[in-house]
Amino acid sequence: KGEAKRRAEAALTRIVRAPEPLDVAESRARLEAALTGRFDAAKGPDVGEAQA
Repeated sequence: KGEAKRRAEAALTRIVRAPEPLDVAESRARLEAALTGRFDAAKGPDVGEAQA
């Protein structure tokens, strides 16, 4: 019983109380870099390239 409470309290002390400021341009660049190439296979062939 006491061990779980101690671990929970220790975990709660590690939570950052004030979030870091959001840099929209940097965040957008990071997201685009993470998603680059992820959807290429899902696009499928262009019109006229479909195999018969």
